[in-house]
Amino acid sequence: MLQAALGLGRLDAWIEQAANNPWGLLELQAKPHATGEELARRFDAAEAWRHAVGLDTQFETNVSPYLKRLLRGGVLELDELRELSLLVTVLCDLKVQAEGFSPPIRDPLESFSDYDALARVLVRSVGADGQLRDEASDVLGGLRRGLTQARRRLSESADEVVEDLDRQGILQDRFVTQRRDRQVVPVRAGMQSRMDGKVRDSSRSGATAFVEPAVLADRQQALEQAKEAVDAEEERIIRSLCVQLAERAKELQVDVITLGRLDADRVRGTFARTFGGVRPQFSPDRLEFKGLQPTALLLAGIEDPVPSNLTLERDHGLLVVSGPNGGGKSVLLTSIGWAWELAQRGLPVPAESIHLPPPPFRLAAVLGDPSHLETGASTFQAHLRLLVDVLSQPSDLVLVDELCSGTEPVAGSALACAVAEALAQQDGFQIITTHYDPVKSLGQTHPQMRTAAFFDPGRDRAFQLHRDEISTADPLATALVEGLPEAVISGARDYLDQSRNQRLDQLQDLDRQQAHLDARIEQMKAESAALERRNEALNQREAKLAHKEHQVSDKEVRARRRREDQREALTRAGLARLDTLQDELREAVRRLRNDPRLSPALRREGEKLYDDVRDLKASYQKSAPVVDRPRMASGPPPQPGDRVKVLSTGAKGKLERVQGHRARVNLGGLDLELDLDEIIKIDDLPGA
Repeated sequence: MLQAALGLGRLDAWIEQAANNPWGLLELQAKPHATGEELARRFDAAEAWRHAVGLDTQFETNVSPYLKRLLRGGVLELDELRELSLLVTVLCDLKVQAEGFSPPIRDPLESFSDYDALARVLVRSVGADGQLRDEASDVLGGLRRGLTQARRRLSESADEVVEDLDRQGILQDRFVTQRRDRQVVPVRAGMQSRMDGKVRDSSRSGATAFVEPAVLADRQQALEQAKEAVDAEEERIIRSLCVQLAERAKELQVDVITLGRLDADRVRGTFARTFGGVRPQFSPDRLEFKGLQPTALLLAGIEDPVPSNLTLERDHGLLVVSGPNGGGKSVLLTSIGWAWELAQRGLPVPAESIHLPPPPFRLAAVLGDPSHLETGASTFQAHLRLLVDVLSQPSDLVLVDELCSGTEPVAGSALACAVAEALAQQDGFQIITTHYDPVKSLGQTHPQMRTAAFFDPGRDRAFQLHRDEISTADPLATALVEGLPEAVISGARDYLDQSRNQRLDQLQDLDRQQAHLDARIEQMKAESAALERRNEALNQREAKLAHKEHQVSDKEVRARRRREDQREALTRAGLARLDTLQDELREAVRRLRNDPRLSPALRREGEKLYDDVRDLKASYQKSAPVVDRPRMASGPPPQPGDRVKVLSTGAKGKLERVQGHRARVNLGGLDLELDLDEIIKIDDLPGA
């Protein structure tokens, strides 16, 4: 799936064309699991092969199955022997050429076994046409010459028989043919007794008898004996060659792997020479690309593509990339994915320099998944399923193109922000592209994120990536460049203006709501200050009266208690109003948090206002605590709707709500929160 998303089929096609033998191709196309030591060897070899010339690792046939058959005691066909003969010759030639090359090339060449004697036997025995040479044994040439003479004698005797029988007038036609693997002549029916021979067949009409002349039978037998002798000798030679090859088969198995490694290294060097690749550096805390070329475009034959520069540190490992459509976001992710893949295969990366985490590499990418067409899932569903996999397993690098796109934009941007935050918590590096403004803003404020944007300062569509920037995409401009009709663009701008006006109205409405909340807060602050001043005055008055308490009359004591009750009632009224304001602010903050159109700053301001009211309420409760009084009335508690009297003040009103031990009483437009013990039904009072 990742290979398809990155378009690595183009790389595999280039490698297949560049490889000279099947073992090299196998190594280059295998799933990379190379250790750091093996990768270092591959890059050393690639650098050596970058400058090497005159060494041919060409060998097309995969002879590994032939070697396995030999080790099992099997016998090869002549064309298979020919391929092994060519292989042995190639290995001998390469070993001779080892001197003069640097160690990454020379050492594997010198490791080949010595096959000179075996090569001489094979070359003497098997020709380029896949046939045994006459020199394959001391007797094979003579036997073959005897077979040729037997064929010639048979042919000459056949010509003589035909001439003689034709003069006798007993032939149906002047030729020699075969019936049941025997040389026969067509004789007129009824005349076969006039010649010395055996009837081997007859025509369907019965007009012709096919007779084997006695003289030809002798010549045929001599030919068959000569052929059997040749076949027996050839079979003996083939078995002898197979025995000799079987004795060296294990060595050959090792050497063909080495030959494949040589060819893979040669391809790596060719890649570097062709595309200017460099050896990656490995660092656990830094991801860096300087002058990174889009390799996929290079392989497609596109000249002078725009390179990219990018640096990420471990502490700020998630990069949010924005930019216009066609600006290079997807190309950037693909180029990074290709660089990752090239490095894993030991292929130099087309760049000025790169830094990657040390191997083994783990790459996860969400770059598009065509499988949804087969599974029935929508594009968005397929995107989410890939994200589930990415979030569930650790990776050194995560690439996500157009995070959470393909759905309703408000919900999509909210989901994208949440996914980005989850990715930022993972170890490693993450690069995401987006058109969502909230995701861009998150990238600027989140401590583990950074931003980058594509811009085209020259207006020539040569987009460059700029760090710590965000870009506002203009899809209408892109549509115009791509040739959409002017009328369509104009209509889109009209719709866009309408949308902007609606959004402006919504923002203005939110501004008015915020101004209203600010005014209410100021009003409550003023009321709270007035209540505090009144409480302070009552406290001072209470202090003056305290030292005279033993001198005052009962009437004065009751008067003091009434003042306490009044202060308590005022306190409760103030707290009730603060509760109301707090509920209003809580609802307003909820709306601010859920509206993605608003900036984070506006949301933070709303939350600060809510916190101010909460602190004001706490301060007020501390400065003017409500005194819990003992129950002063008996009988069943009143119910909502009852007429009640506040025992502390004598005020009468209607019970609005009962919740637990608390009651809300309406006193002519003023709502008070009281304990149930502090009120009583008016009907319960004597004389009520």
